[in-house]
Amino acid sequence: MVTRRALEGAHVAPSTGRARWSLPLNAALRLFLVLLFSFSSPVFAVKVIKKGTGPYYKIPFKAKWVSKIKKGKLFRYKRKEFASPRIYKDRLFVGSDNGFFYALRQKSGHKLWRFKASGPIHSIPVFDDDVVYFGDTKGVLYALTIKDGKELWRFDQTGSEILAAPAVSGDLVYFSTLEGKLFALSRQSGEKIWEASHPLNLRKGFTIRNHSGPLIHDGVIYIGFADGLLAAYRENDGLPLWEKNLATGEGPFFDVDMVPLIDEGRLYAASFQGELICLDLAGKKTAKKSAEPKGVPPKILWQQQIGSGVSFAVQGETIFVSGSNGTLYALNKATGVKVWEKQVGEGALSAPVVSQSTVIVASTEKQVYFVNTANGDIKAGRFAKKGVFSDPVVAGDIVYYLSNGGRFYALKIVY
Repeated sequence: MVTRRALEGAHVAPSTGRARWSLPLNAALRLFLVLLFSFSSPVFAVKVIKKGTGPYYKIPFKAKWVSKIKKGKLFRYKRKEFASPRIYKDRLFVGSDNGFFYALRQKSGHKLWRFKASGPIHSIPVFDDDVVYFGDTKGVLYALTIKDGKELWRFDQTGSEILAAPAVSGDLVYFSTLEGKLFALSRQSGEKIWEASHPLNLRKGFTIRNHSGPLIHDGVIYIGFADGLLAAYRENDGLPLWEKNLATGEGPFFDVDMVPLIDEGRLYAASFQGELICLDLAGKKTAKKSAEPKGVPPKILWQQQIGSGVSFAVQGETIFVSGSNGTLYALNKATGVKVWEKQVGEGALSAPVVSQSTVIVASTEKQVYFVNTANGDIKAGRFAKKGVFSDPVVAGDIVYYLSNGGRFYALKIVY
């Protein structure tokens, strides 16, 4: 709609004998801008959530591109995109609930190739030697070439869904399943090397349809389970080393669904409605140095009554945590002392990612939030069609995320 102010300089030109609109340069420019923003696509619409307490914040991003991921069948109108994107050698890789795995050009979002899996893909991909690995909800793990998506091998002897990211170390690829099984396969052939099984004890409550992926560090595999246990296994043979119960909070969901984080000799992990703990790995003998497992978990350095089901982010001396209550926390990573906490939106939050002075978190309630790392002040929010169930990823000053509407976004963060 043209505003009254935009037409202030209009006049009738008498030379033609009929009425005609003629605008001075400044008025014409204003009219052009009004029309541009009135009829532009809502894909790039911006909604400012809060300008902050203190200095005035500018909108901290510019839209770079949007790529539409192919939709599934019409009856899957309520699909949720749980697969988080990852970047490898100037390409973006992401799976979709429609069962396709995509490779896109990082700069433009142009689709390079796609691969049809046996079922919906919720797993985060991992990479090694120009090969990408991921799983699907039919319990199949795939190895594809980075260049053209050619299938090298698949492993389908799991009997359970694969929802989390695998991990690669040496000549093996490791992954877990929803039923608590841990597998080690040959990277070259996909042949099973060993298998470990954790008997889930769910008497304490219910479980979320998700599970932790393995984290490998110094000869040890760290992984969480749906019954609230954080466990360690020996990398070379899958022998159990120790377990730690994190299911101490109130509520029905005790899952340890996030991939643990290791930073400067400390391991961080949390259950959904229990505790967030920091363990001292520096004071624990590694599996390589110890002939037999001792069965004793590392010393607890600190703990907080903060539940979380997603991964953490670290910047400097601060660890950022998306709580299961919708609160974003900043903690001192050495002591666990809260630096700040902020209720962000109304929906569940993704894992946080950090770019310079900004923490980015996506919400299931159709927003992506840009938060000040120093004080938790919300700078702005960005609309995301049908919300975001997956985690964003950051490369430099560009953030990428996949919405439930099947749209893949790239935003440039402005400082």
